[in-house]
Amino acid sequence: MGDVLDVSSVSDGTITPAKLASTLVLDDTPIRTNVNTLDNSVTIAANQNASVIGPIAISSGVTITVNGALTVV
Repeated sequence: MGDVLDVSSVSDGTITPAKLASTLVLDDTPIRTNVNTLDNSVTIAANQNASVIGPIAISSGVTITVNGALTVV
């Protein structure tokens, strides 16, 4: 999908919100956010589950390939 990621191990073996990307919006609330426009094509692999909270707009030319499961709420 064109993303460049740095992969590493958590040195002390613990995962906390502070150690994750800020785009995950993890804090002390159960509320999660997502953008309301899909601008890039995406493929959901057969071994993946995905969800999106709407309403959501899909830009022209964007495709969503679902081999796994996609739930839109």
